[in-house]
Amino acid sequence: MKRPNHILLAWALLLILRASVLAIGLDRLPLFPAVPDEADLADPAMSLSQGHGWRAPSFAHSPNGEDRFYALFPPLFPLIQAAVFRAFGLSPIALRASSVIASELACLAFLAAMWELRRRETAGDAATLWCGALLILEPTTIVRARLGRMEPLVLLFAGLGLYFALRAERDAKRATTWWLAAAVASGLALATHPAAIALALALAIWGGRRWMAVNAAALLVPLAVYAAAYRERTIEAFQQLVRHTGGAPPPSLNSGEIAVAITSGSFHDVFALGGVALFWIYLSVLAAFIARRRQDVSRLAAMALVPILLFAFFIPGSKSDRVILALPYAMLCLAAMPRPGKLVTVAACIALVAELAICSAYLWDLRRNWTDRAPDRLDAIAQVVPRETRIAAVPEFWYAFLRQNRPLTVIQHRHFAEPNFWIEDPHPFDEYDVVILDSVEWDWAALREKALARHPYGLDCASFHHRFVVFSRMRVEPSDTCRVTFDNPSPKSF
Repeated sequence: MKRPNHILLAWALLLILRASVLAIGLDRLPLFPAVPDEADLADPAMSLSQGHGWRAPSFAHSPNGEDRFYALFPPLFPLIQAAVFRAFGLSPIALRASSVIASELACLAFLAAMWELRRRETAGDAATLWCGALLILEPTTIVRARLGRMEPLVLLFAGLGLYFALRAERDAKRATTWWLAAAVASGLALATHPAAIALALALAIWGGRRWMAVNAAALLVPLAVYAAAYRERTIEAFQQLVRHTGGAPPPSLNSGEIAVAITSGSFHDVFALGGVALFWIYLSVLAAFIARRRQDVSRLAAMALVPILLFAFFIPGSKSDRVILALPYAMLCLAAMPRPGKLVTVAACIALVAELAICSAYLWDLRRNWTDRAPDRLDAIAQVVPRETRIAAVPEFWYAFLRQNRPLTVIQHRHFAEPNFWIEDPHPFDEYDVVILDSVEWDWAALREKALARHPYGLDCASFHHRFVVFSRMRVEPSDTCRVTFDNPSPKSF
């Protein structure tokens, strides 16, 4: 088959555009706390990079004891983050560089798999072009890739595993080698996130009985990574992972929540739940049904449906993450549709323009709040807190204090369904000299009363649309950002 250079050229240009969208404002912090999305993984990585082992010292009082031993997620991504922090230090870009690079490479891996489908004429030129373009610019995936999380790395390993499996069918002489490489990639995905079991099963469906033993051997890879990372505490690490996974939200693709959000006009919630990506997933299910009698497509459709069904009905996960993990398989299924007519081509053009518009709107909102997302936006508040004090602060301050190499304890408002120490303990702040609370949080009233019991001095500090209150055992000097709110108050005076 003659190679259509226009497909590769279009993909290359869109990948450059995607990289630009990922890079713009990567040093800006989110308007809302980076906990748990980033700090829950970055805190143990910081500890590793400083030679302190598997600890998350900022998260004292966690039911899982992360401040003493962290194993909430598999170890591969924190190990990579630790290497980045050791090389470049802590910064917003260092927090997200691994995710951004992995996201671009994951796109390349699934595009390579799509190209393999085109080589065997399972996918046509037009479908290959449009599905690849829509995958590259899918906005939910792009936005989530800008967080320092492990899902892009999972997709990278999964995409490589699928590509190696497809190559094995084209290169019979080296088929075993290719499948071994696919099994290793699948195992590395499992060593990154437990939800990757759905993607490993999809690969097993593609391999069939012939390669079942090789795919089963993929389970040895995460075991080896766990043993190398945790050594004598490997069993304890698995136990903590199982406890943590048990508290994750139940299986769902969020369809009901998205429908409610659309009805109420909460389009930000639609986006956060993966609504854009979910559209392509449901469309792929329809395409699999239409093309089910084509022998070359039925196997691909079965593989693509595995992660979709598992995330919808069996595997717990967090909001849009499960949708993002299933999306590339849906796009591969769509690429194998019958030859698209003019109507489908027009619809694909409109969809691509819509994706570009959503990405542009996201960047515009980012630019509009550029100053309020500055990495140092809370430094002025952090600087009024005397050094050598024991600090407990809401999640917004995790980066501000750690960037200054000042330890703190994060006041987690909720952690899935786990008990909340800060609400349940009658005197949670007794061991801290300074407590910083957010006056708009749901638990503000309860925590304020507990902070006032031992911290009679306070400052009222404003940043962006939030009002933070600094409670202290000793008098704290005011600044341009913080003004004195109370001095030796009684609980009823504030």
